[in-house]
Amino acid sequence: MHDATPLVVNLVCGALLLVTADRALRRAGAGVLTRVAAQVGLVLAVPLPSMTLLGMEHVLHLLLSVAFGLCAAFVLSRVAADGHPPGAEARDTRRLAGLAALLAASRYEGLFLVAGVCLLAAGRRHWRRAVLVGAASLAPRIGFGLVSLSQGSLLLPNSVVIKAGGETASGWTLLLKPLRPDLLVLEQHHEFAWLLIGGLVAALVVAVRTRGLWRPAVVLPALLSLMVALHVHYALSSTFWVYRYDAYLVGFGLLAGAIAVVAALPRASTGWRDGVAAALTLAWAATLAPLSTGLQASQEVASAVTTFREHVRAAEFVRTSMPGEVVLANDVGAMAYFSRAHVLDTFGLCNIEPVRLRRDGRYEAADLDSWTLPHDPTAAVVQLSWGWAVARVPSTWHKVAEIRLEPEARVLGVFATRRDGRDVAFLRGAVQSYFGPLVSQGYAVQLF
Repeated sequence: MHDATPLVVNLVCGALLLVTADRALRRAGAGVLTRVAAQVGLVLAVPLPSMTLLGMEHVLHLLLSVAFGLCAAFVLSRVAADGHPPGAEARDTRRLAGLAALLAASRYEGLFLVAGVCLLAAGRRHWRRAVLVGAASLAPRIGFGLVSLSQGSLLLPNSVVIKAGGETASGWTLLLKPLRPDLLVLEQHHEFAWLLIGGLVAALVVAVRTRGLWRPAVVLPALLSLMVALHVHYALSSTFWVYRYDAYLVGFGLLAGAIAVVAALPRASTGWRDGVAAALTLAWAATLAPLSTGLQASQEVASAVTTFREHVRAAEFVRTSMPGEVVLANDVGAMAYFSRAHVLDTFGLCNIEPVRLRRDGRYEAADLDSWTLPHDPTAAVVQLSWGWAVARVPSTWHKVAEIRLEPEARVLGVFATRRDGRDVAFLRGAVQSYFGPLVSQGYAVQLF
């Protein structure tokens, strides 16, 4: 894969998102001003440019969430309609099942929206549709889980188990989480509360205004509220909260709100209705914007610079000094992609051993040392600014260097991990050779 591939994919997905949203708004009867306001809101409140440049799967996830949610809302609104074309119900079910499978495959949070749609389908007594759509969404995840189990890992990915389940890394802990922390999350992140309450209020207002429960303008905000509730309960982690995890809620919520506004306003032949709907849509987008902390370009640029200086530079250091060697890292992304080393993830997003140690109630420095020792690693690169990693540095490792990054106030530690210390001199020279010339760029090297 070329480095530019994620950018191209995200540009395509972003364009498809805007086209899909515009078509849905047209179908809902939105005027030009409202459609423009919704598009501007999607771009700025998600925020779409930052999400695109991240190069991750979140724009695809948002696109599939919107496509599946819109399809489900319009299908559910047609269920009881007279004159339904022959075979249309089966085609609708197949379309929903296909989108559900893609959505769930893009991110596990997609199951929240699928669960809501299946619940509503069951509420309309369409049991077959609910079962087929639910089964389609679970199929790719069960397939992944079976392959994972066959390789000695878990049914759920390490990242899901650790980020949602915490240090216990238990699937039962994840599934049986108490509800009390949810209230704390809503208190700390008011935007989630706005989404949750806003969805319920919008669904109620439109249902009363239009005297119908199954209109798309009612179904979409209702689905939004359920998604937020499940997201806050199962997906949110205070340790890993960053705006990209919640972008699908912002984008889906903004579109659902715009469609609800159009349905709630009284019909009129004059242009004031479109102007009011556009103003309310922009106000809703402004309310959701704080959830997307990446809205400010300066924050995103600063984050990218820090990632390059701390993580990409560390990976390049390993690539130039230890290609093909076993290296330990507590933040594995850039290291695994750029270093060309055999990287062991001491945190546990990629390697199963740290997860199993957590599940056994023990993952201390000595446990990390015992696990990694048979792999005969040459070195460990540790983010010393991360307290979790510092507490798990084994006493048998030899600290070779600390590299301080200014003005970010970040610290990298390089350790020789073989107990006889035979790599200390080599690593000391490698650190000096790579980071020494970077002193003018804000790197301070301290050798031990």
